[in-house]
Amino acid sequence: MSFPEIDFRAIRPHHGSRHGGFEEVVCQLAALDTPAGVPIHRKGIAADAGLECYRVERDCSETGWHAKYFFEFGSGEAGQLIESFNNAAEKHPALARFVVCLPFDLSDERVGKRKSERNRWDTWVRGAEGVDRSPCRRDRTLGQFPAHGTVVAQ
Repeated sequence: MSFPEIDFRAIRPHHGSRHGGFEEVVCQLAALDTPAGVPIHRKGIAADAGLECYRVERDCSETGWHAKYFFEFGSGEAGQLIESFNNAAEKHPALARFVVCLPFDLSDERVGKRKSERNRWDTWVRGAEGVDRSPCRRDRTLGQFPAHGTVVAQ
């Protein structure tokens, strides 16, 4: 299946920034992915506790979406993601699924000993899956909503 090419660098600004425009798209996609009758909560433009929006599932667990508006995934970006995930896990103890939305597809060039973006992502997921910030252990699923539009999770 081919997907339309979307240039997220040229996304329409929302609340004065392209970053805000990307967060808005993420929240709209999350709403479209939410079954009828399941509440979804948008966090707004202020401090978001690591999530742009989240929904409360029927089992009372939470699925949260986090947007990162950058166009490479190096160690600095991975560090930002670690901070966002830790913040979300701390502020949302019922968080069971953390969906990261990036405006690009991760490269996987595998050149020499250099870490590819895909390898860096996989390393981040393995580290984050072991984080337990809730009083009662809850398994967390980490997924990426890649730029080409297919949800990859679980």
